[in-house]
Amino acid sequence: MVIELDTSAAKANLSRADMAAAPIPPNILPATEPSFPKCCTVCTTPCEALWGACSRPYRTNAWWNPACLEGGDWTLGQLPYNIKVAGEGLTMCLPTFVPSEKNIFGVFLDSLRIGTEEGFESRNVLCSDALSFTVVWRGKTQGYMESPIVQGCPFMTFTFSGLTPMLSSVHAISTPGDAGISGSRFLVEFNTGQRWIMYTSRDLTLKFNSNPGRVVATAPFTGVIRIVILPSEDCPLDAFDEHHNTYPIGGDVRLSEKENRSSVEFVFETMEMRGSGGDLLMMALPHHKTTLSNARLILEDSYSTIKGRMTGVLGSTWEMEDDLPSITWSPGRKMDDESRGAVRGALLAEEFMRNDEHGPYWFGKRIAAMARLALIADELEETQTAERIRSRMKADIKPWLEGTNANPLVYDELWGGLISREGCHDKLADFGNGMYNDHHFQYGYFIYAAAAIGKADPQWLEENQAPILDVVRDFANPNKDDGFFPMARHMDFFAGHSWASGLFCFQDDKNQESSSEAVNAYYGVWLLGLAMGNEQLAAFGRILTSIEIRGARTYWQMKSSASIYPPPFNVNRTVGILWGTKVDFGTWFGSNLEYIYCIQMLPFTPISEALFDPEWMREACEVLGGLLDQRNVEASWKGFIRLAMAVFDKERAWEEMSRMEGPHDKGNSVTNALHWVATRPPPPDK
Repeated sequence: MVIELDTSAAKANLSRADMAAAPIPPNILPATEPSFPKCCTVCTTPCEALWGACSRPYRTNAWWNPACLEGGDWTLGQLPYNIKVAGEGLTMCLPTFVPSEKNIFGVFLDSLRIGTEEGFESRNVLCSDALSFTVVWRGKTQGYMESPIVQGCPFMTFTFSGLTPMLSSVHAISTPGDAGISGSRFLVEFNTGQRWIMYTSRDLTLKFNSNPGRVVATAPFTGVIRIVILPSEDCPLDAFDEHHNTYPIGGDVRLSEKENRSSVEFVFETMEMRGSGGDLLMMALPHHKTTLSNARLILEDSYSTIKGRMTGVLGSTWEMEDDLPSITWSPGRKMDDESRGAVRGALLAEEFMRNDEHGPYWFGKRIAAMARLALIADELEETQTAERIRSRMKADIKPWLEGTNANPLVYDELWGGLISREGCHDKLADFGNGMYNDHHFQYGYFIYAAAAIGKADPQWLEENQAPILDVVRDFANPNKDDGFFPMARHMDFFAGHSWASGLFCFQDDKNQESSSEAVNAYYGVWLLGLAMGNEQLAAFGRILTSIEIRGARTYWQMKSSASIYPPPFNVNRTVGILWGTKVDFGTWFGSNLEYIYCIQMLPFTPISEALFDPEWMREACEVLGGLLDQRNVEASWKGFIRLAMAVFDKERAWEEMSRMEGPHDKGNSVTNALHWVATRPPPPDK
């Protein structure tokens, strides 16, 4: 099966009017008007002056959207650079990373700002797609400067029309004197020793004047300028000289599935500065490098970023292949008679679980816990028990799907998405739901539960299809041309994982805490597609699940054998919060070890087996094991530690489960815990 998902938005105007059209994909889900009640959030409103050509549905969680929020001059992790888009132009830097045991953060300096001598009247986003966004700065009387900002591009590219280029820096620029220098290639050095090269599509003259941190062209310029900051003193210049001519103006993502393998293809749209010649040069992150097929690599491990070292890739098309997870409803592994009896006993004791939670996150966790009971009952062939559990699930979720519960979901006509009514009026309510924070975590639980009901009752699924698919469209929409919801709201296809933080702005860029809940969200979409018989939706959810798993294993799960993060931070075995420009060993709700580690593990569903690297789990549990005897650690978190142990020591974990001295987490149950332990395979080293 092939799902060709063209993620490009309409490419508007200015110097890009002649761009080639991309193929239009099939619509996997109907782009119908949402079935939920309507509202307009009062928490925040789009600044049309910055969003420019963008309109509802806004990309509320895109890596670049801080450029349109609260003034727009926030740090963005473009990779390999950190950049700022501001009124006076674009600032780029290769950040210096400061590691400690608690975090690594990139220091942003105004290393190089590209603007004009005349200044600008305004700026706004011109267009965007899955791998880029384009900003245009308009002159005060005439002309413009435009920049397609593409993830992974080692050059920053600018199109000037009738304005005078000006480059400035907090560093002094080493110059040959005040005389002008003419040409189309300029190698310039800061007094710090850092060097950069500027290429132009036609000759211009630069004036190094009395200001040691500023270079200005001697006349207005119309053409293309590309700038690269060299990553090291010994970096070969010929690689950039040979490949500067072809530049990206955007990119599409195409997904396909065949024989339990996924293909994620990046197709970069390109233009040329002058004539023809030279392949496109882009930079790949570690998770790209391990999956790239038939790639031509250069500049190995040259640029250092918060996600490890980047390697150059030649060519305008990347194809990355990966094994897809094969686990669906259950692990597919039988329990022995003793374990089966224990799980059945726990199930019969917990089958009357109900859900009266008020907010979407806690309700979602609880209804998903009930779904696990139903699916385990299926596996045990406890048909009547499964039916009773599903009946209670239907009763509990019905008000949410109909919008009649106390804190209903409503469709936000301002930004384009489902938010809670309380989130509509309070930006911090429901974990920032009204600010589009954590939607995939919260709604992923809903979809997992809907899939579990629909597996046994297709008629119920058909009757409730409209609101259920509205929830899917909010966080995992496969349709690029849906006028009500953005495509794949949270997923950053280049970064290889989701961003959770929505419309909140932070100095350290976007962030995501719980990689495991993100995996579970897309797993729910996969299962819903199976329950509906919608093969394309199932494939889309499965591929998103696979992308998020590889991202979590690469950037969150810190094995001692990994080299992504430097010392002393790498003494830890997990990242708690991953940011666009920083990593933290911590959580939003506390610094306890059990919080930091287990938030990357819960909720323990069958897909967790594909998520957890056994080596990582063993090393994580070496840290966590001692917490089981500490009284100040809550029982629910001890429960997660015991489940983690089962990955490499099933017998000990089973014994530890008998020592549970309190309730499990609301998203877990005794039944699910025992089932998880009982169905663990032998560890790889046995």
